[in-house]
Amino acid sequence: CDVAHIAKSIVFAGQDGAVVVITSGANRVQRKRKLKRLLGYKPSMTDAEYIIDSTGYAPGGVPPFGHMKPCTVLMDEDLMQYDLVWGAGGTAQTVFPITPEDLLSLSGATVADVKQ
Repeated sequence: CDVAHIAKSIVFAGQDGAVVVITSGANRVQRKRKLKRLLGYKPSMTDAEYIIDSTGYAPGGVPPFGHMKPCTVLMDEDLMQYDLVWGAGGTAQTVFPITPEDLLSLSGATVADVKQ
């Protein structure tokens, strides 16, 4: 699939737990300005231990939903233009196809402009 169709899950440390940003594989997340505007604060970068503790999954395999602890979830508006996107399935070697609409529903995300 085209890299833009990958729904990658980026985990940041928020004030009340993890912030998971589901973004297009072609995009980078604009944390300092756009996430700060959306959340009211700038979330922090995290390490592998925080990601595993918050989501239950290692970096590179974090799925867009089904996290161990409640997370704030934002979804890149660019993903909504595709018929099908591919999310991580719990490991770096596992992916699954899903419509953006189903991804939005299952993740409980808020669609937003998050790209750099």
